[in-house]
Amino acid sequence: MHDCKKTLIKKHFSHYTVENFYCVCAMKKFKNIVLLGAGSRIAREIIYLLAKESAEKFYFISRSDSANQECIAAVKAINPEILCNSVVYDYTDPRSLTGLVERLDPKTDLILTAVGKLIASSEQDPVQLEETIKVNFTYPALFVNEFINRIYKENSCSHYLTVGFISSVAGERVRGSNYCYGASKRGLSGFADGLRVYCEQNNLKVRICVIKPGLVNTPMIRDRKDRRLIAEPDSIAPGIVKNLKYGTRNIYSPGYWGALMDLLKLMPYLLFKKIRS
Repeated sequence: MHDCKKTLIKKHFSHYTVENFYCVCAMKKFKNIVLLGAGSRIAREIIYLLAKESAEKFYFISRSDSANQECIAAVKAINPEILCNSVVYDYTDPRSLTGLVERLDPKTDLILTAVGKLIASSEQDPVQLEETIKVNFTYPALFVNEFINRIYKENSCSHYLTVGFISSVAGERVRGSNYCYGASKRGLSGFADGLRVYCEQNNLKVRICVIKPGLVNTPMIRDRKDRRLIAEPDSIAPGIVKNLKYGTRNIYSPGYWGALMDLLKLMPYLLFKKIRS
């Protein structure tokens, strides 16, 4: 029985040697970074912190070159020696994904997906609903999946890659007030969880982190009347960066949202359905 246990441990955990155990536990320094969604205020604050630390090269990807150029100008103001690349990508054409990922550095060690779209539940336009689901879930999922399977795996998987999906606490338990947004973010979180398991089962040196911000002062909630519990992007960015370096699986930001979501999940449905905000 003892030998059987040793065999199982060796089979499933042999890739966690003493050497790479310390690599995983140590705080990662990110040098080559890809940002999908350069318009995100949260992502920009994260990028600015990394530019002050260890970053050497950025790829900014969005549908608008102006958003990329704004990020590049800010990064160059922090450190003029950082290499910056602007990539304009049409999210509506999945067929262009292969060409996109082939332009990226195979040695990328951080991918941050920050695309997002919020619509009210009163919005019944099927075009808007479809776009919300694609932006929040389909595009980032396809992009990361393509990079890992076409670029990372084909380049010997010799270095650690960290992927940070910016999801949302709205996906923890989907409310009626923003069910389309919440459902699409829940889908993204679920995709990330499954991808993490896949990478571990196949001994890939890929760490999947799901960033779950609470209420953050961004254009997405500018019309919100209740301003309580709203954090500023620059106040939550340091905690996100720290947890990305450690490879934390679920990053609630601010941290107290983790406890709030645990309570929300335990709330009886009859009470939960009364929440309208």
